Amino acid sequence: MKKLVFLIPLLLGGCQSGFSFNNLPESIGEQSSAYGYIPIDAVPVETEPGSSCSANDTAVSLSEERLREAGETKFEDLPEAFPDLAVRIAYRTFNVDGSVSLGPFATTQKGGRYQVIIDFINSDVSNYELFISKFARERFSDAEVQLPPFAYLDPNNYDLSTIRYQVLTRREYEAQYGDNTALQPVNIPVYVGVGLRITADITSLEGKTDISGLGPISAAAENGQVSGSLLVQTLGINSEATSGAFPIQGDLNSTSIQNAIVAIGSVKALIYQDETILKPRVVGLLNPLGGGQQVVNSYISAFTSERPVWRRSCILLE
Repeated sequence: MKKLVFLIPLLLGGCQSGFSFNNLPESIGEQSSAYGYIPIDAVPVETEPGSSCSANDTAVSLSEERLREAGETKFEDLPEAFPDLAVRIAYRTFNVDGSVSLGPFATTQKGGRYQVIIDFINSDVSNYELFISKFARERFSDAEVQLPPFAYLDPNNYDLSTIRYQVLTRREYEAQYGDNTALQPVNIPVYVGVGLRITADITSLEGKTDISGLGPISAAAENGQVSGSLLVQTLGINSEATSGAFPIQGDLNSTSIQNAIVAIGSVKALIYQDETILKPRVVGLLNPLGGGQQVVNSYISAFTSERPVWRRSCILLE
């Protein structure tokens, strides 16, 4: 069994990335962090044989059973087929005006609402093709114009508060535009894998409180500086043993956080056991556009309409 305990300290603090669901015009900081990791609710994928699955091109589309019968290659076992291990942290700040802005944040404001999401994932990266247009109103004509998705908009010429995006799957694009090449496809990197997630929803009872990781959050809860709730969940992992390893979560406090860390360690150890059922899921994505909640929701809607494809690697049969 592979030992993954070395990743536990990363759960206790630190920052790797963040995400924003802000519908307001993006700041320079948000624009520069458009490629930040965005965790999403787990979405099923379609699994297809990857390029390593057969030297015979005609066998690439064969099922696992047919590949085994062919005597050439077989799908690599899970979770070994996921080449990457990572702990990723994302932050959200719920603003008074109803917007949600990008983290990380150093300290809190009294009465502020925050969310910290920590993902431990075994994953691979796949690309999901979408056709995307950007729309904005010109200041001088007040007419809405259609632009390429990565077009820079000069605020002197465009009203940045009117920016919106149209996101289409290939099927939707062909139904609307036919063979017209009006839009260029954009590849959205998606994380396909299995893992575990801890979500802390936090209300700050005092200002200038450090909530940058589970360690600081635990200390703040112990000192009565924050309140909230804690959620621990699996992403594509299930077995009788994993169910038994999970604590019953409730209020955010040092005990619930400690129980969550113990549960994460226990379930990670179970990932490599034969009785554990692993189902690949889209667990997160990288957003190359920015654009806030509208764009992210459009991606998720596309995923549920046409499942992302994960091309699983193969190994040679001995």
